[in-house]
Amino acid sequence: MRTKKLLFIFLSIIFACYIFIFNAHAETWQFKWENTTVKVPLGESLYLYSSVPRASLYRDNVLLNDAKITYHRDGDWLYYLKDVDTSKIGTYKVWYKAGEYDKYKPGTCNGYKALITFEVYDHTPPTIKVAKNVIDIERGSMKSSALNDYLLSNVMVSDNDKTNLDIRLNHSINVEKVGLYKCTVNAIDNSGNISAKSFSVNVFYNDLPSISCINTDNVIYVNIGESIDLKNYINAYDRYDGDLTDKIEYDSIDTSFINKYKVDVSVTNSAGLSNQITITINVIDEVEPELTLKYDSINLDYKTDLSLFDYFFYVDVKDNTDIVWENLTYETNLCNNVGVYDIKYNYSDGFFSVSKTMNVRMLSYEVPKIIIDDITIKKNSNIDLASFITVYDESDPYVLKTLKIDDSNVIYEQAGTYYAKVSCNNSSGLFNERKFLIVIEDDAKNNTSTIVIVILSIVIGLILLVFGIISLIFLIKRKKQTNTKEYL
Repeated sequence: MRTKKLLFIFLSIIFACYIFIFNAHAETWQFKWENTTVKVPLGESLYLYSSVPRASLYRDNVLLNDAKITYHRDGDWLYYLKDVDTSKIGTYKVWYKAGEYDKYKPGTCNGYKALITFEVYDHTPPTIKVAKNVIDIERGSMKSSALNDYLLSNVMVSDNDKTNLDIRLNHSINVEKVGLYKCTVNAIDNSGNISAKSFSVNVFYNDLPSISCINTDNVIYVNIGESIDLKNYINAYDRYDGDLTDKIEYDSIDTSFINKYKVDVSVTNSAGLSNQITITINVIDEVEPELTLKYDSINLDYKTDLSLFDYFFYVDVKDNTDIVWENLTYETNLCNNVGVYDIKYNYSDGFFSVSKTMNVRMLSYEVPKIIIDDITIKKNSNIDLASFITVYDESDPYVLKTLKIDDSNVIYEQAGTYYAKVSCNNSSGLFNERKFLIVIEDDAKNNTSTIVIVILSIVIGLILLVFGIISLIFLIKRKKQTNTKEYL
């Protein structure tokens, strides 16, 4: 068994050596290919490029230059020449076959078949044509959202690649602002080839804004010293911008003195177009001065020192011209007596004279004085109580006429103690009131009182008489003593 195995191995080695020696002396044939990758411009005819791949025949690695190679280029096994589409960018594969049947006739050998690659490429940028080098757009005639479509209508773009192109616009056009703008169109194909073309866009506007004065004669009257805003007298309008009254411009207007002069008023729309009119400013004075009293009437103490009284404290003057305080005067009949008086103020601005009158009431702020003592009278006495009362008021000599006595609680026919009231008011409206006591006595009580009073009076009289006699005797005696001393 083992011997058989050794014999089999030996015979195998001899057979391998035989094959090696046979192959070493046998001829070797091979096709080698060139240009197996072919670049075809997009849209070109494939016929011009299909013969670019070439094969060469080698025998024992020696090139056979005289070999007449024939080709089969239709392809097979999923990769056919008919599938190569040069109108579309892409990579395509085709099986090519080579043979030599004329001179060497090697048969099918290594490399007779090659997979050829066709790359359809595009290096041609898109073509851009501009219909007009300058297009006009009237200001405000279209919305910004429609602008790009309008700009693209001025452009025609074509490319050998029939697929979609990326077309871009580059500009800073403001359809609401007059000016000359540049617009650049960029076209990019699927291969990244870029073309650019520029044209100009003229945003124009020819209408001037309208401007007019509401006064048909273009004359505006203004009071001296009065501020004036011409926007109240001017109408300005633009077909596109609308109301432009707030945009009017003019030099400053001086109304501080009577004058008549012309002023140019202009307005400019957002397109930079201007229009103007000339108006006449006539500064006049039609406004009377205004005298304002702080109070329509005032009250003063009738004792006020009128030499120190500030008459102008109570009045103010307003006018459309500068106030000349020297023209403010007053007239008055005011004096230091209780009563009603006037102060009349006058002012003139040289055109108008105005006056206002303020009432002044001179008043006393001291109540009337009432002087009265308690009164004792006999029952059923008929007396005038007013004779017991003194009324005085320095500001009102007639205050006594307002005296009122209220003795309604007094019963004159009955002895007793009662209270009565007396009141008065002065011309300043100040009121005073006093209570006083009235004592009513019976007649008997009055006689007893009289007797007692008489007796007391006699007693007191006698005492005074005795005291007087004693004093006289004392004086006489003393005088005699003095004379005796002088004699001695």
